[in-house]
Amino acid sequence: MNPHYRMPIILIGSLLMVSPLMGAFINGVIDLPDFLLRYLLALLFCTLAVWIISTVYEGYQRANDYAAKAEMQRLRIEEAERAAEQARIERKAQIEEIAKEIDSKHLETNE
Repeated sequence: MNPHYRMPIILIGSLLMVSPLMGAFINGVIDLPDFLLRYLLALLFCTLAVWIISTVYEGYQRANDYAAKAEMQRLRIEEAERAAEQARIERKAQIEEIAKEIDSKHLETNE
């Protein structure tokens, strides 16, 4: 989660949590210290909630990044193995071709 979005989410969430009390505060039913204490508790709750959610989100994101890197590495290894196998096949074909030439020259010299 982008750190720049955390604070606005915390502030909006805390305001939404105390919004039912705003009318009571404006009408004088709740005193200022009581309202500020409730807002502080709402702010702390929202801060904790956003921290937990962002930690879980970043953990999943990090795990996904590791999985993607591991997959890319696996694909590179497979490609290198395929290229090595292709090179072995080509070398084997060249060796067989040279061996046939040597055998044919050897047969020509023996005759």
